[in-house]
Amino acid sequence: SDPKDGYFEGQPAVAKEIKGLDKNAYYESGYMKGGGQLDRMQHLIDKGVLVDGKQIKLGAFPRRYGQGFAIPNDRALALYSDLDQTAIDAAGQTVHLQLGLQGIKTEAPKRPPLNVVLVIDRSGSMEDEGKMNAVRAAAKRFVDGMKSRDVLGIVAYDSEAEVVLPAMPLKNKKKALKVIDDLMPGGSTNIHAGLKAGLIQLKRHKTADTINSAMLLSDGLVTAGISDERQIAELAKTAFLDDIQTVTVGMGTEFNDSLMMSVAQSGGGKYHFIKDADGIERFFKDELTRLTH
Repeated sequence: SDPKDGYFEGQPAVAKEIKGLDKNAYYESGYMKGGGQLDRMQHLIDKGVLVDGKQIKLGAFPRRYGQGFAIPNDRALALYSDLDQTAIDAAGQTVHLQLGLQGIKTEAPKRPPLNVVLVIDRSGSMEDEGKMNAVRAAAKRFVDGMKSRDVLGIVAYDSEAEVVLPAMPLKNKKKALKVIDDLMPGGSTNIHAGLKAGLIQLKRHKTADTINSAMLLSDGLVTAGISDERQIAELAKTAFLDDIQTVTVGMGTEFNDSLMMSVAQSGGGKYHFIKDADGIERFFKDELTRLTH
């Protein structure tokens, strides 16, 4: 996009070369957090689906990085540095310097309150393969791990979006668990309406201290409402600039992975692909851990 619009998509090194770029602008890289792309590609291959360049991007093959720096025991933070060469030619050459920061292991500080809205697809296809049952079970475990001062809201969407649990401090877990139990699949898939309703709920309880996150789950293609990928992603981008993150989860083989990736990237969150009930439960567990830390 035009740099004067305050938005530039590309690598940071390229952005630095553009003169007159607003230093306060919002920059977005092509990096996609989460393991959704690689997991989905493997799932498609296992299902016998032909995978080509239109379905899989090079970003599906991230270089895994494990930090092996020693944990300090006499200071809060240690700095490590290494060159990629043991000797440097006196005539000059290009060398690379790796800098690593490693913090001490200690107790986590008191965490800020969470402000979370689950945006759950309850379209008819969620009845297949026990997907809705798996979502119910995992969402209930997620709620069990929240504190009474945390805010929880639940939006269920099919052809339309419905706020089945208005966002509020989680004083009554039994009520939230019953709402989850009552989710029944049926209808089409209106992702735009669901995400929009969820973000509205989040804004009502957002403060300077809360950790704000919308979790969007879907197993299908958009079959109702606004289907334009850019318009849906714009909802997440606008919310991200207001300190609200959007995490997306795709299930099955028929959902629009390009859309789910775009929404997560625009919303500053992760994109996940879930292939079974264990994956759904692991997602909710991991997200609760990440948010509370």
